[in-house]
Amino acid sequence: MLQSLLPEAEIDMRASGELPHARSYALALGDGRKVTILLDQGFGAWRAQGAPRHDFRADPDKQAQSLRKLSFLVGVVRGSEAPIVVQEE
Repeated sequence: MLQSLLPEAEIDMRASGELPHARSYALALGDGRKVTILLDQGFGAWRAQGAPRHDFRADPDKQAQSLRKLSFLVGVVRGSEAPIVVQEE
C-alpha cells in the first residue's frame, strides 16, 4: 500500500528483525536536501483526531486512494508526549 500511496518514492521494506529499534523516516527532497525525522516514541501514542474512517481490509490501491483524500489532525495521547526530531543533513 505504501508504494501505491507514494508512487514516486523509493521504498525499502524489511522484516522487523532486520531493523534497529529506533524509528525514523529518511527523506530525500526533490531539491537535493535530505531530511531525517526521528520518531523514538514509535507510533503507539499517536491518534487521529475526530473519526476518520478507513477500510484496512480493502486492497492496497484502494486504501492509498482513500488515504490521499483524507484530512485530519494527528495528536498524542496526554501523558505519552515525546519529542519528534527533524534534522536536515
